[in-house]
Amino acid sequence: MIFIFFLLFHSYNCFRFLPHPLESRISYIEGIKDVRNMDKCLLECCKTYFEQSSPLIIFKNQPEMTPQEFLDFAKLFDDNRDEDAIDCANNNQSYWNMNQMLQPFDQFPDCKHVAPRGNYYLKDYYGCKDLQVYPGEYFKDKYVWHSDTWCHNTKIMNKLTAFYIKKQPLIGGETDFISGETIYEHLSYEKRQKYKDIILEVSRETFLNNNSPMDYSGTEFDDNYNYIYPSSSSLSYTSLIQMPEPDSLSSPSLIITPIIVQKIKGSDVKTTRKWIKNLMNEEVLPHRISIQWRKGDIAIFNNKRFIHSSTPANNYLKNKLDDERFLLQIFIPTKE
Repeated sequence: MIFIFFLLFHSYNCFRFLPHPLESRISYIEGIKDVRNMDKCLLECCKTYFEQSSPLIIFKNQPEMTPQEFLDFAKLFDDNRDEDAIDCANNNQSYWNMNQMLQPFDQFPDCKHVAPRGNYYLKDYYGCKDLQVYPGEYFKDKYVWHSDTWCHNTKIMNKLTAFYIKKQPLIGGETDFISGETIYEHLSYEKRQKYKDIILEVSRETFLNNNSPMDYSGTEFDDNYNYIYPSSSSLSYTSLIQMPEPDSLSSPSLIITPIIVQKIKGSDVKTTRKWIKNLMNEEVLPHRISIQWRKGDIAIFNNKRFIHSSTPANNYLKNKLDDERFLLQIFIPTKE
């Protein structure tokens, strides 16, 4: 694999992979002027690097492209993508696979897997007219650590999430990532064995009703909070440690979205909340990596191998001279 990358480096002149200095599973890719025009050999090289070495890659300095062009490129990094689900949504056909994830946020009318995010006014942008995009209230002053669509009650969790940065504020607007594989690798042998047996009871009901037992970051909680356990119909179960597929080169991952965890199966809510607080502060957050975006960045990451959070939006919303942020986001439906 190293030999292949060496040959490609010389074949494509300035094309190169630059691993993040603090997290080798995050890499920048420089020297590709337009990802829409990549030849097959170069594309396969990037896909192999993504699968085997760096499940978060960032293509720098990309030119203007449409939401559909962004989707057409991003989906190539999941060979098990569900093309029927993608085409069904985009062609406005009458049927839709209800197990697949359509963007739950504002969508582009003709490209419904792509959502505008940030703080930006769209006067007339690919079918979105007079739309003020803004961050949710809970993103304004908090970290919301999550993996997209993790343990959704009705939808298959997407493998790929992709960002395309259209406008970035001078201060704030970063996204922080934590590799689930890195978390696992730094656990003691005893904790690895213990955590493999932990089953979590999860539900989005308390989050949607603003009645979660945890704060958004998972690092704080209020013992006196009037918590109501969710209905049994909304509960699902998941392992704390996610094991890779038999033919995968990835490692086991510790993946968690604290705000939708109700309790450890067989334990109680109060004990679980204290355990999550310790887990986040001692085992998870020490591996946080902050990515400062630039206009033209395209990021593609394996959503099953990272948790992430935007930094609090107030960091840029309160800057009156530069309070705009605009990016496109995609969840790629998968069969994996």
